[in-house]
Amino acid sequence: MIKNLNYIDEEIYLKEKSLFLNESWILAAHKNELLNNNDFVTFEYYENKIFIQNFNGAIKSFQNVCLHRFNTIHEEPCGNRVSSCLYHNWTYGKKGNVIGLMCRNSFERDHINELKLKEYEVAECGDFIFLKLNDQFKDTLEEYLGNIYTPLKEISKHFGSKTIDYSIEHKVNWKLLVENVLECYHCTAVHENSFAKMGFGSLPPEKFDFYNAHSW
Repeated sequence: MIKNLNYIDEEIYLKEKSLFLNESWILAAHKNELLNNNDFVTFEYYENKIFIQNFNGAIKSFQNVCLHRFNTIHEEPCGNRVSSCLYHNWTYGKKGNVIGLMCRNSFERDHINELKLKEYEVAECGDFIFLKLNDQFKDTLEEYLGNIYTPLKEISKHFGSKTIDYSIEHKVNWKLLVENVLECYHCTAVHENSFAKMGFGSLPPEKFDFYNAHSW
């Protein structure tokens, strides 16, 4: 059992935050969300605004903040359009560089050519797309996931297109939400026509394993 202190202690929270920011690969998207040129997904991670986008088949990830007046580039959680800030129409290419802007002659050419959005390294496990925020963290995605990499790769192939998407904000420790989902005591009542019919909540897990900080 996890000690109660793990849910409320500030020092433990700061250690977790450092681990997630500096020593982790983050599951960020699925390929089905980025099938077409200019498809994008956005999210915030510990106050970091991030977007992932399909640039003519290349999946790239950048900080979702324009370099001109620091406006958010993609306001929507997902969509399809070029990576262009709607404030002054600064547009960015697959290298994070400025490829278009209004009144370009008003800016020094060399200065504009040097500007690039902060980029995050992207890697794939099957159809799952991961990224890391700290470029000093040297573990590859496969090294990071260890013996979970292969089964996760297989799981990723069984996802279709998204049918529903909504979010609920909770002011609660993240571990409590994870435990609530894994427990599935609610499955019979909330998911009676889906997960409950598949046995979730009434049958024991077929497999359970650990690898470093991961469990599955």
